[in-house]
Amino acid sequence: MSSRELEMLKTVAPFLHPGLRPALLLLCSFWELQSQYRQLQHTPPSLPPGASPILDCEHLFEALSPLCSRREREMMQQFQSMQEAFRMFQMYQTFAAAQNGENDTPMDFFMQMLTPEQKETMEMMKAMMEGGIS
Repeated sequence: MSSRELEMLKTVAPFLHPGLRPALLLLCSFWELQSQYRQLQHTPPSLPPGASPILDCEHLFEALSPLCSRREREMMQQFQSMQEAFRMFQMYQTFAAAQNGENDTPMDFFMQMLTPEQKETMEMMKAMMEGGIS
């Protein structure tokens, strides 16, 4: 069955008697599955070298979250935190490389990412910690 014929059958389904729709839609699904199977036999799925099978982990976790137990959600959140830390580390490495060997610290990098108000708050906190809270 051609994809055009299959689409025509799917289009017809809502106009059929409700008792006939499930059978037609099941047949359509079967024909789609059969077509996909034939296609996979001719061109098996593969990834380019070094490619990740999952393209968007962040949104994948968001989609899975409502289906997970509390413990599974906690594990996914830990994994997301680890990914974020790794991303920040990579950004810091790029920042440090761009500084041409200057002795900037991760804190310098962090401070550059803050708004002026946040920087002021951080400086006040730093001063309080260094000088003691009075």
